Amino acid sequence: MICNVGEDVVEVQYDDCQRAQLTSAQLRPLQVGIGSRVYVRWKGGPSYYPGRITMAEGGAVHVEYDDGDKEWATVSAMRVHNDDL
Repeated sequence: MICNVGEDVVEVQYDDCQRAQLTSAQLRPLQVGIGSRVYVRWKGGPSYYPGRITMAEGGAVHVEYDDGDKEWATVSAMRVHNDDL
């Protein structure tokens, strides 16, 4: 999560709550879209489940989970595995 944007650095917070300051050269945009494999917190709960994005609208994505469940979720509840980038 991006916490603060300065002139030369961006402060980010990782899933384990640690923070770091990165330069813009160290950042890259999240490039996911329809068909991308993702991990999302079902109904905003604590656990992430695998699925695929089926629709996107603004800051929300519609996810079809591997078990067949479907829901709209926020991008902030989504994670992308490094191998899937």
